[in-house]
Amino acid sequence: MVSVAPKLRIPRQARSRETLRRILDAFEEALEDKTFEEVTVGELCERAECSVGTFYGRVESKDALLEHLRRRVYGEVEARLGELFDPQRGAATDLESVIAEQLEVLLEFHLLRRGVIRAVVIQARRHPAFAEQTQRFNGGVLRLVRESWLQHREEITAPDPVFAADQASLMIAGYFREAIVFRELWPTERPFDRAALFQHCKTTIIRSLMGRDRQGGNS
Repeated sequence: MVSVAPKLRIPRQARSRETLRRILDAFEEALEDKTFEEVTVGELCERAECSVGTFYGRVESKDALLEHLRRRVYGEVEARLGELFDPQRGAATDLESVIAEQLEVLLEFHLLRRGVIRAVVIQARRHPAFAEQTQRFNGGVLRLVRESWLQHREEITAPDPVFAADQASLMIAGYFREAIVFRELWPTERPFDRAALFQHCKTTIIRSLMGRDRQGGNS
């Protein structure tokens, strides 16, 4: 069992960094249709057009490769969230508009990177090292969401705004995970509908925080 985070080999030369980029691109592409265990090094080398020797010259193991990919994807997300949750940006509009914009970005992230998220979540449930990294990332996202909503505390009618914001954040995180990332495990008769999912999430949050639906009526 992995108990510490994999040690990553960070390429110094531009050529080596480009090879690692191709390997990571190949890995993310493969994870769209396969589990972490199903993806083989041989397949990645074929997709990335490199030899097995070159692969292991850049990456120590598949666990290390997943950590590289996690860092790359989460780094991109953290940069985007830094803009999205900027206090000045949120203060310029109302809470409902803030929620709608945030949901669009988070929903798109789950749709575009569902393979990576799935692999990281599964590894986090199996290995303490991945769990620690995922906990830290999730905690940061939930904190940003909560603080951005509480910036509009005067619009929140829930008796305990902080508790309501925390629980609404967790509900949406869980819903996105199950409805998007692991949706094959929850078969339904209706086809996947992005617009309906977005609207349901938005209505759920607004009802939790503001006690009304999106049309402004009482719940």
